[in-house]
Amino acid sequence: MAEDDPVAQEGDPLWDRLSAEQILEYRRISSEEGDHASGSFLSEALSLSESNTDARAAAKVDYASFALDFAGAQKLSTLQTAAVFNMAMELLEGCIGGASLQDTQIALKNASVQLLTLRPGRSSSKLSPEQVARLGMFLASSFLRHYKLYSFLFQQEQDVEQHTQDLLLENIAIPKTLNDALSETDWLNSIEERKARKEADGKAAAEAEEEAAAEAERQRLQKEKEDAEARRQWELTMKPSNLEEAIQQMVAFKLEEEKAVMEGEYKAREKAMVKEMNRMQGIPDLEEEEVAAAAAAEKKGGKKK
Repeated sequence: MAEDDPVAQEGDPLWDRLSAEQILEYRRISSEEGDHASGSFLSEALSLSESNTDARAAAKVDYASFALDFAGAQKLSTLQTAAVFNMAMELLEGCIGGASLQDTQIALKNASVQLLTLRPGRSSSKLSPEQVARLGMFLASSFLRHYKLYSFLFQQEQDVEQHTQDLLLENIAIPKTLNDALSETDWLNSIEERKARKEADGKAAAEAEEEAAAEAERQRLQKEKEDAEARRQWELTMKPSNLEEAIQQMVAFKLEEEKAVMEGEYKAREKAMVKEMNRMQGIPDLEEEEVAAAAAAEKKGGKKK
């Protein structure tokens, strides 16, 4: 405990919000490190770590720091500072709970009377009439003057808009030791291997693309053939409904007859060519042998009769 605070005892409700050590540490940080550091310390002491992102928590920390700074400016002891701090925080908690300005003014008067004494000592948490008057003026010019603003902040729900963004961070590649490094020959060989693999992959991709294009062309030709055959069958089997369709069907019949004649001639020429090639190579003509055998069999059967 502080030297000027001989009656401070552990478990005293006076220290429920801040201990004597925390009050003294806040004063030291404010004096030596500034407002930002003292604000961070107070946020942690009051369990308001979200004050950097939450407006209500930030307002509580600011309000608490104002009360502590007032006590420091008035050179109050740690006991008196704790009493003033608790009184100020109770007024703020009443505002948060929905108390009206009139109710808070009455609460301030009652609390001021409880703190008042004619001759406060350094070991007392009470304040002199002058100190109580300065405290009342301080709270009236700050907290009560902006009471509607505090009420709106703590009692009205606010819309919150949050955004998240995923960032891709590249890990730093830690270089290997020289003992694990490749020799120049191995390094050059690895470059050639990568180059060869890249060329092989490119060639395989090109071949696959060519095969896909060839297959697509084959399917296109096959579809054209099927469509043409379907059209031909329709022309042959349709029942003409006008002169144009009748002429179209007659042309289709004529083309079909010509096609049959051409196919017959083609097969006959192909058969004669195969027969001649077999004769030149000395290959027996099986068809002639079969005809001769059939004739002989028929002749033989006639003699028996």
